[in-house]
Amino acid sequence: MDRIKRLRRVGLLCCHFSRNCAYYKAGWVEGKTTASNEFWLTVQNNFLDTAVLEWLKLFGDFNDKHHWKKVVECPDKFKDQMLYSCGVTESDLAEQRGSFKLYRNKFIAHLDSETIMKIPSLDMPLKLTEFYYGYVSKELGIANRINLPTELGDYYKKCFTESKECFGK
Repeated sequence: MDRIKRLRRVGLLCCHFSRNCAYYKAGWVEGKTTASNEFWLTVQNNFLDTAVLEWLKLFGDFNDKHHWKKVVECPDKFKDQMLYSCGVTESDLAEQRGSFKLYRNKFIAHLDSETIMKIPSLDMPLKLTEFYYGYVSKELGIANRINLPTELGDYYKKCFTESKECFGK
């Protein structure tokens, strides 16, 4: 796969994560779901599961072809800039990755014997994904960013608003 195609695929994954994150989060008010029935509860949980899976493609396993370490030109420099810009430490990133993997492994991919589900926070992953998307978007340039948003944060807000209007109807 050529570099432009790889970057576009990463951009799409960033968008998929952001959209599913926004759709999931829009269904909550003051820590309570606004899902009005079983259908909407299922939909809301599917948004969370998809967000977790998409984020792990970007930040989970170093061997994944869309992981930032395999895509950016200078991985060490990128990591330092990303962590600084997002106000995250390496320890925070490792902990976040671990919580996503635990959730994926124990509740999405398998139903283990765990009885209490700990839903990972989506706030830090959203910041990290916005940073990664900014890098990808800049490298793609306008000509190769067709059908991709200019700013991932704006796209998130659009998706959040859209979901808020629809949720639970």
